[in-house]
Amino acid sequence: MKYTILSLGIILALTACNNVHTESEKNIREGDDTVASATIVTGSKTDVIEALAEEEKPASKPVYKATGSEPGWFAEFYTNKLRLVTDYGKDSLILDKSFSDIKFGEPMTLTETINNNGKITKLKLVTENKPCTMPSGIAAPQTVKVEWNGKTFQGCGTPIE
Repeated sequence: MKYTILSLGIILALTACNNVHTESEKNIREGDDTVASATIVTGSKTDVIEALAEEEKPASKPVYKATGSEPGWFAEFYTNKLRLVTDYGKDSLILDKSFSDIKFGEPMTLTETINNNGKITKLKLVTENKPCTMPSGIAAPQTVKVEWNGKTFQGCGTPIE
């Protein structure tokens, strides 16, 4: 009898640990305002983890970096986005686009027309296989020229292996 109750207790404890029980959406309020809300998922821990994993985007891998000075700027290419920061951080752009087919290290020209809430901007980025020295003194295999928001930025670029 003792072992039956103990076994039943262990089974109930394990079952309780594997299930997430919820009722609905939860809201966090500050006064009369809702400042955050969360949708609660019901199911086993395994089901919830698998559902969250399916929703996650694949990890973005860095593939190319370019930098320049006067004014300071940098561009970071990932497999699925471009991050451009100009004018010492005063202006920036994140372009969601796949770059997995580009052969970084070879000369290229990238031109994009970007619609940001009705404001149209053009981005042009050109790389050439000309050796370049970064502001830090490190040699890079390519020169890079970026035209964006009516300004031109020049610097050096290198593929990331």
